[in-house]
Amino acid sequence: MFILGALLVQARPADSGDSGLLRFADGAEVVVTAHVIKEGTLQEDATRDVRQRLDVETEQIDKENEKFEVSSGLRISVYEPRPKNDAIRESGVAPARLFRYGERLRFPAKIYPPHNYRNPGAFDYRGYLMENGIVAVASTKGASVEVLPGFAGNRIEL
Repeated sequence: MFILGALLVQARPADSGDSGLLRFADGAEVVVTAHVIKEGTLQEDATRDVRQRLDVETEQIDKENEKFEVSSGLRISVYEPRPKNDAIRESGVAPARLFRYGERLRFPAKIYPPHNYRNPGAFDYRGYLMENGIVAVASTKGASVEVLPGFAGNRIEL
């Protein structure tokens, strides 16, 4: 969003979801091919599982032996369950992989539309994601993410 003179202009996200990524947001598992456009830091939850949040731009969605070319913003949470053994858990072993800007990835996921919690006056998460070009959310296990050859993005931004 930017102001042009006295006229307020709001940029529309690349995919409003009407014919793109949200048509796959039915709870069925798909295989996503995408590249990282924004990397996140590692975060540990209460159970000491590790997560990395990534914004990716989809390239292809595979569903039921069909391939669809879809270019949309998707926010994924890549999680790495920690071992149950306390000795191993306390060792502070890092997750298998930290994903970086420009890397091309393939992973299974269930895609969902982002939602708000209908709390008046609360943060508009869905609107925030849409303003940043993200039309859907998903999660996947770190072990199931395949790093593909190639680089997508701007070398200067890298």
